[in-house]
Amino acid sequence: MSISRRILRGALLAVVGLTGCMPAALLAQESTFRPYDQGRPVRGWTVMSEHRGNQFVGCVAETWQDGNRFALGYEGGTYALAFEGAPSHELYALVDVDRYSFQVVIQQDGAANYFIMEPDLAAQFRAGRQMRIEVNSVAGTQYHALDLVGTTAVSLKLQECQEVRGITMPSPEQANVVPRNQQGQVVESDAYRFGAGCPVLGAVRSVNAGGAGQIHFRDESFGQRGAVTIYWLDFDGNPVEMAGLLPGETVTIDTTVGHVFIAKDFQGTCHGGVYDATGPLTEYAVP
Repeated sequence: MSISRRILRGALLAVVGLTGCMPAALLAQESTFRPYDQGRPVRGWTVMSEHRGNQFVGCVAETWQDGNRFALGYEGGTYALAFEGAPSHELYALVDVDRYSFQVVIQQDGAANYFIMEPDLAAQFRAGRQMRIEVNSVAGTQYHALDLVGTTAVSLKLQECQEVRGITMPSPEQANVVPRNQQGQVVESDAYRFGAGCPVLGAVRSVNAGGAGQIHFRDESFGQRGAVTIYWLDFDGNPVEMAGLLPGETVTIDTTVGHVFIAKDFQGTCHGGVYDATGPLTEYAVP
């Protein structure tokens, strides 16, 4: 089995094995990975669904960074990250995400290493900027760096893939529809897909109206929708991805008084309108 397939399989088997969703008979069958959503990249990641025979197993995303391959597996709300590396001497590895550190349990499949993300690590993975993995291997201490910009978007895409069991929706070209924003401009990025409940793109902008603060978002959708992405609207009104917010979760973002945000789902619908940072700590419930 190639290292590519081992990494993909490792990321997915980690979460599927944890949740006990794969019958033993399926484990012996050969995996087939199919591009999801026509194989369109999501912020540098490619999302695929795994099938064994006619059985859907789960969804996995793959990226290359600086010559290194990483795979992100998702199933039942649990994430696992797989990467290439020499066999580890130890059971544990150290994972740093920005200013936070986590100890993880390393599992192996040949040259593929992978680990389950506990909820706190998964939240930082989706909201962070940089991850560094330190593994003590037979080849000495190895470091693996992963740029986390875009992990919110790919996490939401994996969730979508899981919800539809890997069934690819028709592309805009197949549907003869070209996505456009409220001004009729062709949309080339999901960040700029402004739909119902969203302000006109560029009409609402952040200003520096005070000192440093924090803005706290609490999901109160009560299962009526999927995840949303929190975007900061910059000084020109452009959306900047800040964090993902899954049903029932909370997230706190460091900001400045006068900055504004929106909470937008993957279809482009905004939930709750525009959120303003008005003081040292501003709290909102996202419907």
